[in-house]
Amino acid sequence: MNTKINIRIDHSSKLSLERYAEDQQETLSVYLRNVLVEHIYKVRTDPSINNSEPLRGVRAVYVKPFEETFGFTFLITWLFYKHLNPNNNDSIEFMWVIRDRLESVMEESNLTESLKDEFLKILDNVTNYLEEPNDNVNQLKFQVQGNEFSFDYQKLAKEILAIKH
Repeated sequence: MNTKINIRIDHSSKLSLERYAEDQQETLSVYLRNVLVEHIYKVRTDPSINNSEPLRGVRAVYVKPFEETFGFTFLITWLFYKHLNPNNNDSIEFMWVIRDRLESVMEESNLTESLKDEFLKILDNVTNYLEEPNDNVNQLKFQVQGNEFSFDYQKLAKEILAIKH
């Protein structure tokens, strides 16, 4: 199972790393993963490297998966509210917050791909809505049951209730 690591670096270093990744035709995440794997292999196989000393300035930080955060709880509350009250009277600014949280589900959660696909329907629907907020065709459709954009609330409930605490 993959796990996530967060690091803090200065902005210019990040830009340099992004350029290196682009040169390799890789995402920044893939590029950094490859660099780390190569480094670990070298440390393990090169006898001239003293690997008994801890790395200076490196500290481990646990990053909660998104489904363990307040942002996820907020998103789920909004989803069930929309299920009960499908009228969309949320501000555009609020919908951008929702979109950001939906992206976090996709990028930072350990939910199953099947459930992420359900959230992707909402993300696509919200993104279309934000692009054309006054277009009736792009109104929020995920909360209305019985269409191809409908969110499967039962799938969400089953998966959340199955999480071992």
